[in-house]
Amino acid sequence: MKEARLWRFGVFELDVEAGELRRRGRFVPLTPQCLAVLELLLARPGAVVTRAELRARLWPQGVHVDQERGLTHCLNRIRQVLRDDAQAPRYVETVRGRGYRFLADVEWIEAGVAAAARPAPRRRLAALAGAAFALALHASDAPRPRPTLDPEAQFALAEHYVRLAETRALPADAAYPAARRAARAALAVKEQARPLALLASLDLNYGWDWEGAERSYRAALRLDPDLLDASLGYARLLSAAGRHDEALGVLAEAAARLPGCPEIARETAFTASRARRFAQAREALEQWAALRPDARDPHHWLALLHAREGAMDAAVGEVRQVLTLARADARFVAQFERLPPREAFAFYLRGCLRYLEDLGERQWVTRDDLAPLHAALGESGHVLADLERAADERSPRLLPYLNDPAFDAVRADARFVALRRRVGVPAPA
Repeated sequence: MKEARLWRFGVFELDVEAGELRRRGRFVPLTPQCLAVLELLLARPGAVVTRAELRARLWPQGVHVDQERGLTHCLNRIRQVLRDDAQAPRYVETVRGRGYRFLADVEWIEAGVAAAARPAPRRRLAALAGAAFALALHASDAPRPRPTLDPEAQFALAEHYVRLAETRALPADAAYPAARRAARAALAVKEQARPLALLASLDLNYGWDWEGAERSYRAALRLDPDLLDASLGYARLLSAAGRHDEALGVLAEAAARLPGCPEIARETAFTASRARRFAQAREALEQWAALRPDARDPHHWLALLHAREGAMDAAVGEVRQVLTLARADARFVAQFERLPPREAFAFYLRGCLRYLEDLGERQWVTRDDLAPLHAALGESGHVLADLERAADERSPRLLPYLNDPAFDAVRADARFVALRRRVGVPAPA
């Protein structure tokens, strides 16, 4: 069987290229692990896929997590979104003692003919229409059409306004309020976890409404404890407020439901670092790297952590991993290798800054992405300017960053204190 990019079954389609499951053209949320399980089942319809095969697909060798529990969670979640019943399955059948079998007919579209063989997915067409609609509303004073009562359509519009802000197609002060209105319109029809989580993110990162955001995150998790975006967002809020123990508790609960999830390992690493639990942060970063062997980011953050602790040889070792995975220019690597560890690390940091500056010419790069690099180089003036500009742009990463130990050197600076006051960071309990 040739590799497919798009699987169709019943009213569902799994777009492998986009990493999206859709029901009647509408996005259905699933974690990357659940998508990987579903894709493997769809690739072998009618055949038994063993639990061992599924575990091997999800977790690389050497990753020590409760794999049985994580796999069971994935299958339960897949059945939930497919509206399937394990006792009378239409899609996923449990074959006792062996594994699982996908029951429904599956249509696959081969990669080489995907563009010609299928129409553009309705969600992408809707996104293009949404972009035109949003830009037209922003650019004209024409009366707005009566809003639809379909909560899913309102949620899709809210998501699209967020993308318009993140790609700079609309200014943040136009796109984010519009996204909040659409999310609230969806919730006015029906209270659902995804619009609540999105509204919480908007209230926190655009409106700096800490209390309102916390209420929405908690409500989202009551409705759907497995919603990963809500767990991660709520943990970031708690950590940004200095409530690190609570944040780590939320992440531990999420990890218990979905062991071996790289997104949870990543957030745990950053939260533990903000709590000054550097051994735990290092362990979580190493787990993230093991779960995503081809990812550069875990090694980049491990390098920064080692350098902050003065372990320059270890920091340089992690940078070598980054350069290998990035297939860095041979001349850059040669110059890096000629330098002693401390100078080599500074050379790498300046290369990262140049890369981000160049990337910023083509897409939105939030200035708080540059701030930790300037901090590691001891450039306090640049750090403060980056963070202030990130606040102006309403960067979604800014608030947790304000508790990061990378910025301890400027924490007492009047500009940093004023920035924390500006965004309304709650006083410690």
